[in-house]
Amino acid sequence: MSGTLRLRGSTSGYSELQAPAVAADQTFILPTAGGTLLTTDSPISKLTLELGSASQPSLTFEGDTDTGLYSSGTNTLNLVTGGNNRLNIDSAGNVGIGSGNLFIGGTDAATADIALNADGTATFVGRVRVGDYDNNNGANINVKGAITLKKTDSTDAQIVGQLSGTETFKVLSNGSAEFKDGSSIFAGVNGGSAVFYGGDSNTTSQSNSKFRINSNGSATFASDLTINSYSSGGVGNGLKLFSAGKININASGTKAIDIYDSGVGGSKITLNADGSATFADIVDSSKFFRSTRTASSGGELFFQGKVGSDTNCSIAANGSAYFSGNVGIGRTSPGEKLDILSTSGNCLIKMQAPVGSVSGFNAIGSNELAFQTGFSEKMRIDSSGRLLVGTSGARANFFHSIVSPHIQQEGNGDFDRQASITSSSSTSHFGASFILAHQKSGTIGGNTACANQDVSGLLSFQANDGTHFLEHARIQAFVDGNSGANDMPGGLQFYTATDGAQSVTERMLLRANGLLQVPSVYTSTTSSAANVSVNSTGFLQRSTSSAKYKTNIETLENSYSDALLNCRPVWYQSTCETDNSDWGWWGFIAEEVAKIDPRLVQWKTTEISHDEDGRIIEAPCDPEPEGVQYDRFVPHLLNLIKRQQTAIETLEAKVAALEAN
Repeated sequence: MSGTLRLRGSTSGYSELQAPAVAADQTFILPTAGGTLLTTDSPISKLTLELGSASQPSLTFEGDTDTGLYSSGTNTLNLVTGGNNRLNIDSAGNVGIGSGNLFIGGTDAATADIALNADGTATFVGRVRVGDYDNNNGANINVKGAITLKKTDSTDAQIVGQLSGTETFKVLSNGSAEFKDGSSIFAGVNGGSAVFYGGDSNTTSQSNSKFRINSNGSATFASDLTINSYSSGGVGNGLKLFSAGKININASGTKAIDIYDSGVGGSKITLNADGSATFADIVDSSKFFRSTRTASSGGELFFQGKVGSDTNCSIAANGSAYFSGNVGIGRTSPGEKLDILSTSGNCLIKMQAPVGSVSGFNAIGSNELAFQTGFSEKMRIDSSGRLLVGTSGARANFFHSIVSPHIQQEGNGDFDRQASITSSSSTSHFGASFILAHQKSGTIGGNTACANQDVSGLLSFQANDGTHFLEHARIQAFVDGNSGANDMPGGLQFYTATDGAQSVTERMLLRANGLLQVPSVYTSTTSSAANVSVNSTGFLQRSTSSAKYKTNIETLENSYSDALLNCRPVWYQSTCETDNSDWGWWGFIAEEVAKIDPRLVQWKTTEISHDEDGRIIEAPCDPEPEGVQYDRFVPHLLNLIKRQQTAIETLEAKVAALEAN
């Protein structure tokens, strides 16, 4: 710059400053009094400076040449301090602040009303308003940090977030919100509910949601919910809630679910991975179920229909259970106390002790029930109500294939074809009983008296001929006489079948009065002598004469035989029940013979009676002669005859000698 700088001190007259003689020195110092920079006599029209730089600004101040103004380009103004760019104004009017802070209403953060900091933060001493807030179109941030947004159009967004020009979220004036991943909405707030769409929806309708938290606090999942590393087949640790309502939990530890009481400490409810559960105290739902836990009982679980109602079901700690109504297994509406339905195949109910094989019973098709041990059938009740032991099919070929008994047992081993009834009573006269009974009402449970000759029961013995079972022997009980109240005389009949016969024939009869009738004994004859003896107890004994049954054998003395001549032969009529009272008989009187020789009579030495159960009681009694043993007369008579024969022979010899002389 060359020339003269004039300073106008007033409206007339000028003060001049002459440039220094050195041409290179282009610095002019204005007086502190100020004034107007003029060229010649008029103010200069413009002042042109070099563009400069941050380190060498075009316009500087004395003693501070790195502070001032410069232009970093066309239509750009820069303000620097200490050689650093502090403020930029570009051609579009944009104002940029470098690394420093902007303070409004003060010189630092402590005194400024508004501080715009270089780190991007801003501080406002008062509230901040954006837009026409008073007319419901704007925003307000008060001194306590509250933010209020107002919009007259509820469909417009109040807050919008973008990334690289793409909208990522927005909050609408109606309170709803959307969160996006590209063009798809993956979450939002709609109607007071937090909604998650899974990134495959372009609408915020709740029906399209994958998961939402509702305004009432509930949560809705459109599909299964998987937590952690759960996978099917029990692999991994985690939890899965299925849309059908099922919950699966995989846990590598012993506890799958553990519920604590933070105030007391320790687990209150534990659901273990092995399927067990532990409750530390009573469980009470107040409506449906409750549990108890005491030191003595261990615990019990109750199920109730409603508050205050009786218990419908309880499960005790010892494993027992109580049900007030019907129990259905496979049956939704059980009609009985226990109603079991198998939709396919048979219906097997298994039972097993801690040690041993499985037992149970099986409902088989066609209305049959089988009982099993060790998965092998042992007994069955068929559709006709027949009880079958050792066989699954009932026989119907007894009595020439006209009878199928309702109780059948069959076996091919040494012991499975046997049956027994054992009494273990401490009472001596009560043993095992097998009762065959008959009443004639024709109605189950009736009581109508049986009459004379009615059969009360029989034991039939049958053998198979290759096709049928044929009866070949029978023992049959019958009413033997007129019956009445507390009066039922009975007899036994014994039957056998002869070779070639089609049925059995009665062979022996034991009458009500104790008489034994065996018709074949009478019709089967022999020339042998009688050898049967009946003593006073009723025993039948064979009479013997062999020396092997005798001892102390002596020859009969004549005096005993001579005494026999004192017996009185008599004629009499019998009073015995089975004898003809009109007939006459020859014989002796036992009492008279007993006085002559007691060995010639049969003595009664035992009194027979019966106890209250009808059993025989034997009691010794004073000996009483009841019969003459006529066969014992023979030795005496022979002794007499032999001696008489000797006497006769002697007399005959004497007579012959006399006649000879």
